[in-house]
Amino acid sequence: MKKIILSAAVLLFTSVTLLAQSTVVEISSKVKVTFPLKAEKQSTPVETMKIFVTEVENEKSYMGMSMDLTSMGITGEIIATMGDGFFDQMKAGLLGKLKGAKINKEEVTKFKGKSALYLELDGAESEEKSIKGKQVCMYVFFLDATMHQVAFYGKKATKELAKDFFESVQITE
Repeated sequence: MKKIILSAAVLLFTSVTLLAQSTVVEISSKVKVTFPLKAEKQSTPVETMKIFVTEVENEKSYMGMSMDLTSMGITGEIIATMGDGFFDQMKAGLLGKLKGAKINKEEVTKFKGKSALYLELDGAESEEKSIKGKQVCMYVFFLDATMHQVAFYGKKATKELAKDFFESVQITE
């Protein structure tokens, strides 16, 4: 009987500890993400951009980002009119920022019912220190004129390892 009570207590403590570390973050007014670890808001050079990142733990990290593009004159209507072609322009800008990163996989797919670009990047030769020597899995999607990204990166990052993180994304419209 003591072993059962002790096992239950350990299980409860472990569950509470894991839940206490997770963080639900509103990356935009319409998107919430549950990070498995405490996520910190990063400073950005653009006022309409929000970036939340977890600290590296076991050589992996998580990121959620939103950026309202209306300040650049881009509306939801423009994005809708361009369709999936807008992903190509966004991808070019992303690769410019992540100099040296290579695309291993890219596909336009559905994510949470929205058209999204799924990317797997190899950062082995990237000049960007956050992904240098790492793999990246990410989804990029738009709600009106706001771009959203959720990403998982680490030495061995796969879509399967990020499944719970990606499934935690909640979109409200």
